[in-house]
Amino acid sequence: MAQMCSTCRGKGYANFGNGTESCPMCDGTGVAWDPGREFTYEMGPFTLNAPAVAVATNTQNYSGAATTSNLLQGVSCQIANYPFRCMFVMSRSTFPFAIQPSDAGSGSGRYFVPQQTMVHSENFFGDSRHPMPWPTPYIFQRNQNITANVQDLAGATGFASVTNGSPNVTWISGGLFNVATAFGPPFPGAGIWAGATINIGGVNYVISSALGSGVTSQTTLVLAANYAGTTNANIAYAVSNTIRIAFKGQELSNQAVSAPPAS
Repeated sequence: MAQMCSTCRGKGYANFGNGTESCPMCDGTGVAWDPGREFTYEMGPFTLNAPAVAVATNTQNYSGAATTSNLLQGVSCQIANYPFRCMFVMSRSTFPFAIQPSDAGSGSGRYFVPQQTMVHSENFFGDSRHPMPWPTPYIFQRNQNITANVQDLAGATGFASVTNGSPNVTWISGGLFNVATAFGPPFPGAGIWAGATINIGGVNYVISSALGSGVTSQTTLVLAANYAGTTNANIAYAVSNTIRIAFKGQELSNQAVSAPPAS
């Protein structure tokens, strides 16, 4: 059995002389504070605006999933055999994204942002060096899923025209080339696609990051090296966003508190 709170003796409330109040030491749970064991869960990697659809190779954390769309709904990460107290959230991604995370095991699908709203990844996540703390740690119950709807904010898929031996790529249809600038640091003002990977007809190339090169307009861009495939006036392209999301905190005891002594 888990240890009962020594302040309220497992009752969840205490008398402090001016009335009965919820026990401040256990937040009314009657259970002694459990420091837990350090643990990290990861959701992904999964890819949006991918050149081809792929199903997850690991359904427990959606690893390997890919969609040709800019949106994936119901991305999930399964909590294992112990309750998990989440204290920090982190992410790594090719480009920024928007997210609407929720606790699928809470019955009502408890959201961590307003319903029908997706928040920018930089307003929700930190990274491994500077993880974003949750002001109020949240406990996900064992054998339940953290789920999220995730939308890419910078990649694209479409069709373009390419010529063998030339670095120039011309947009034909679908998503326009992204002329936006990247968020800083480290390089604010640089093109967000500068140095990014572009898949053309199933082969990966790199978009030039040279000054005055790269994405020159919504319909023209320059590769870092010449296109080596067959000349094609209407070939599929994809600039994808691969995302990994991590939840850091502690695994907790899954045992119930022992019954409090009779009053």
